[in-house]
Amino acid sequence: MATKIVSFRMDDSELAALEALKLPEDGSIHATAARLLKELLVHSGAMPNPAVEEVSTLIDQKVNQKLAEFRTEIQAQFEAIERKLKAS
Repeated sequence: MATKIVSFRMDDSELAALEALKLPEDGSIHATAARLLKELLVHSGAMPNPAVEEVSTLIDQKVNQKLAEFRTEIQAQFEAIERKLKAS
């Protein structure tokens, strides 16, 4: 994905507030601003939440796996009943 530089001015109090929100893993105040803006976009609904999408995908996979197991079990039971009926 291509990225672009976004630049804007902040006064001293805004910069101090941003600095207060800096996490060690951010590394720089620029990374802090980018992280917070991305979080705002996700929370506002303007962008999808990757974590929610990942969980949704995992749930879909698990449900599909359980459905396949259920179908297999039902099919095996059905076949056992058919064998009993043919044997009688």
